[in-house]
Amino acid sequence: MKKKFSKIISIVLVFALMFGVSAVPANAGFAANEEEWSTYWESMDRSGVHLAPGSDESEMYVSWFTDEDCGEPAVFVKKQGDSYYNIYTGESTQGKYVVSYTVVIENLEPSTVYEYYCVSGSYTSDTYTFTTAAEDSFSAILMSDVHVSASQEETDSVKTTAYNFNRVAAAAYERCPEASLFINCGDMADSGLLEEYEGFLSVSLVKMIPMAGVCGNHDYKADVFPEVMNYPNTFNESAVVEDKNGGDYWFVKGDVLFLMFNGNWYSADDHRTFAEQAVKANPDVKWRVAVMHQDLYGGHIPHREDENTLLRAMFSPIFDEFGVDLALMGHSHIYSRSHVIYDNAVVENLKGDTSVTDAEGTIYLTTSSISRPRDTDNSGSTRVAFDYINPDVSLYDVLEFSEDSIEITAYVVGQDEPIDNFTIYKTTNDGGHSYGVNTGDGIVYMLSFIASFFIRIYQEIVSLFN
Repeated sequence: MKKKFSKIISIVLVFALMFGVSAVPANAGFAANEEEWSTYWESMDRSGVHLAPGSDESEMYVSWFTDEDCGEPAVFVKKQGDSYYNIYTGESTQGKYVVSYTVVIENLEPSTVYEYYCVSGSYTSDTYTFTTAAEDSFSAILMSDVHVSASQEETDSVKTTAYNFNRVAAAAYERCPEASLFINCGDMADSGLLEEYEGFLSVSLVKMIPMAGVCGNHDYKADVFPEVMNYPNTFNESAVVEDKNGGDYWFVKGDVLFLMFNGNWYSADDHRTFAEQAVKANPDVKWRVAVMHQDLYGGHIPHREDENTLLRAMFSPIFDEFGVDLALMGHSHIYSRSHVIYDNAVVENLKGDTSVTDAEGTIYLTTSSISRPRDTDNSGSTRVAFDYINPDVSLYDVLEFSEDSIEITAYVVGQDEPIDNFTIYKTTNDGGHSYGVNTGDGIVYMLSFIASFFIRIYQEIVSLFN
């Protein structure tokens, strides 16, 4: 999508400036308490304006949605303090539930504060701000399993669960205001409903920091997710068996290639093809980080081990083959960090360690649910080096990415001291990985293809009759 300055958009800008574009950024802060949140909720913009990463640091995706198609969307962007806006136009897509709009901002500069607002037809958003990362390092906030929930029994359920997200997001942002990426490991919505995503996307954090999210099993209950979330470099249309909720995607930030997997999509061969294409497109990137919803190695939820056995057979060989340094996950609602794992086995024991250098495999980090932390009597997997079980607290993680290291720090909301701190060091692009070995099982790939094919047919039939 190219930048355009058209006569029509110029007229829209004039009217927007005359009739109510906020001169002060709307995301200056978070609602501090439930009373402030209730006031905000009554008049909030429900168009779901949010940021997502572009293909690299020079780009930013801006998305929102409306009930009816308002034509070509535009985003007005300027460096904070400048007098004039640059105008970028994008695309609208008519879906089953909403008309979604996506505009790609280009030519962004590092370490710069930008103001932006969105226009589609008569709709004009508030003005928001975001700050781009430095050239050599960046920080990210990690959360999972928000579960904004609509309930027939509780009329204010969406508002209440969205406020809980706001509460944790405010704490994370206060801890790390320099963050330039928000990683979400799925289950943003509890039933995958549009009103749940409206609640999730009402929180200021997603308008200030680009969100790289993956589809969780609760998001997968419906097919709203791909209509409200738009990402670069998606792998779906060229897949052998398409996924109903958008497939996989990748992006690069700093010296990190992020591989974003939809773990609900049981097509192992398509996941491997996606990873292969992403790595080939970015051969010189030092770090590789995979993000998916399902917890592969925590082992705290015994009744999920049948599912995990299949998922490990699908995904861990891909992570081994393409040298994934760190895998970020959710789903189990219990925080855990693994030993170094290669070929489904522990190859470096990290019990009691605070760092590793040139790991010979992948470290799997599962963050807890911010809304529904779980208790368990199960000791978890022998592959876990550290875990933290507390059903009464919410967690978030701060990740610091630099040329030579990834530092992981986990915090309980309201506590100053972290519950976990661990650093992965890497002295070369290869680190300790053994590349070029595909340990995948051909039988697993074949069975996953057959399963995904019939699941896709079933989903189409359900969609048709609903």
